[in-house]
Amino acid sequence: MAQCVGPPDVISSGAGNVLIGRKPAARILDSCGHGGAIVLGCFTVLIGTQGGATAHLSAGQVAGVLGAAAFPGQQTYGNCGVQSSAEIIFLSTGKRPGEDEILNYALSHDLADQSTNPLERGGTNPERRQQLLAAYGVDSTIQPTTRESLGQVIRDGNSAIISADAGLLWNDPAYLGGGHAVTVTGGTFDSDGNLQTVMVNDTGTGQRHEMPANDFFNATDNYAPGSQMNVPNNPVSPR
Repeated sequence: MAQCVGPPDVISSGAGNVLIGRKPAARILDSCGHGGAIVLGCFTVLIGTQGGATAHLSAGQVAGVLGAAAFPGQQTYGNCGVQSSAEIIFLSTGKRPGEDEILNYALSHDLADQSTNPLERGGTNPERRQQLLAAYGVDSTIQPTTRESLGQVIRDGNSAIISADAGLLWNDPAYLGGGHAVTVTGGTFDSDGNLQTVMVNDTGTGQRHEMPANDFFNATDNYAPGSQMNVPNNPVSPR
């Protein structure tokens, strides 16, 4: 999969010392002729060459690019944690479960809340999400959400599902105190290594956006049950 600008594109760079069909093997983030870049590939084939397409990028930056490919858009139900799980499954395995497919699985295995109101159907917690990820072949841990732990997740080229206060996350008083799960897929650091921004995939708003780390941690620090992260055991970024 490539993010391209304009009509059908061609791949313009690849691994010069690895040939497939007498042509350089294309890798994630290799460039395309119209200014785009490859954002998805075979997760079980890793081509690491000095000076390659991703050699100059941090693992966190690569994970951020992959996060854009994983984002499913706005959720249909109250299934933010289930949709966030679908993103992690896609990033970890390359397989994208459909919204109804994974929600129905979660509901039938008591891994999400039942409700006659579609907007309230599909609620989860970190423990249920961990079981849901495992059912789709992704082993993970549950960790407290702190600056240090999330910073390490991003440095490792990993992503995490994180619980937060929806009202503070969206700067909307109407949702204060409400729980919401989002996927953090990348971030930036200052020269001292302090996390400055986080890239948030938010299926509740249907938006993928970068936000200041201070604002994000205000939403997690004030989440009443205590914010936790679901972190895949293996980094999602195929470095």
